[in-house]
Amino acid sequence: MDGNGALASLGQSVTTGGIRTVNFFNGRLLSARDLKTEQDAAERAHRRLGRGVGDGIIYGFEVAEAQASTVQTPVVTVQPGMAVNRLGAVLELATAVDVSLVDIGSAAQGSGTAFSECDPGSPGGATATGLYLLTVSPASAGRGRAQVSGLGNESAACNTDVSEDGVTFSRTSLPVDADIVADTPRLRNRVAHLMFGTIDPRRWPEFDPMSFVPGPYGLLDDLRETCLDDSQVPLAVVFLPPGGGVDFVDRWSVRRRLIEPSPATPWPPLLEDRARAEAEAALLQFQEQVDDLAAGPKSLAFTKATEYFEFLPPVGMIPVGGTEGLRGFDADWFLTGQDSSEVATTNAELLRGLVQLSFEHRPIAPGTGERVQRYFIYDNLHAFEQGAAAGTVMVFAKASLPYVGIARFHFGHFGQSRFAPSVI
Repeated sequence: MDGNGALASLGQSVTTGGIRTVNFFNGRLLSARDLKTEQDAAERAHRRLGRGVGDGIIYGFEVAEAQASTVQTPVVTVQPGMAVNRLGAVLELATAVDVSLVDIGSAAQGSGTAFSECDPGSPGGATATGLYLLTVSPASAGRGRAQVSGLGNESAACNTDVSEDGVTFSRTSLPVDADIVADTPRLRNRVAHLMFGTIDPRRWPEFDPMSFVPGPYGLLDDLRETCLDDSQVPLAVVFLPPGGGVDFVDRWSVRRRLIEPSPATPWPPLLEDRARAEAEAALLQFQEQVDDLAAGPKSLAFTKATEYFEFLPPVGMIPVGGTEGLRGFDADWFLTGQDSSEVATTNAELLRGLVQLSFEHRPIAPGTGERVQRYFIYDNLHAFEQGAAAGTVMVFAKASLPYVGIARFHFGHFGQSRFAPSVI
């Protein structure tokens, strides 16, 4: 024995921490405690399965500003959905619900559900002004009264008929440096990448892969050491500026699909499912922010990536404007200074493979010397010319990704679009 555990013989049953169930037999006198033991055993078994599947969003639980939201009373709508928390509990919201973002004391008015709140504090001069993390966790409520005997036919506190499970919402103030909060145009993107841990040295094992010790990284992990517990599932980051109202709801900075647990303890950063899930979330976060910008009132014609983004995904797509009144970015302006000399043309069937491969690469830092390849999708251009597509799209890709340009007459130079060894 080395002191790490008890010595077990081959064939010996090891039941430490096991689930206890009641042994039923004819003639046994059952009590409420016995039935409660069976309920607890079933719950523990379900949670084992939940932990084995992994934690995250199964489907739904989308968050957006509600139509009823006002400057004085900001409200978000949470759509029906299902999720699993770190304890293995399955959370389900059967119907959409409006959640009031006002303080708890003033949230009793109206039909919306109010937040409970946790403030992790502001170490090192950080500020949490207006930035909140929305989470969901399990809840339950007693319903009705059951008939009783032996209690003198009087009401008793224990005679609740059924317990109905549900969910409850909480908000946590985000401790973010004041200079980040002041950088309003890039705030959404910068907070997202704080959550991803993009520049957190605790995330990247490649510098010393043989002796790297895995551990928490990113702001979301740090919050779990102060305010969040394992019962909570993150849903979105919400920014409530000092002037009131909802400035933005950013889901994918914290929203994750189910992340499978890793059996390879020394190598999680290189092999585990978390890194890929976060890369997928980073792409979706960017694309959702691009959609919101395209739907906004400001012209994007001369907008550079550096205006709104501190980091870009290794592969991303932007709508191209300037043609027939379409709203979108200028293909020659968005990445000025680090873009390829020409916009190559590729096939739509190659896009999925390029995106899937990009999940193994680090984000792009706009405004640096890092070169970025640009593509038009031939199928998209052709569909737009035929009136079958709403607009044209430009794809950008990190220089470390394979080149996927395809040569076509009038669409790409054969010497470059077929055989280019790097960004052209």
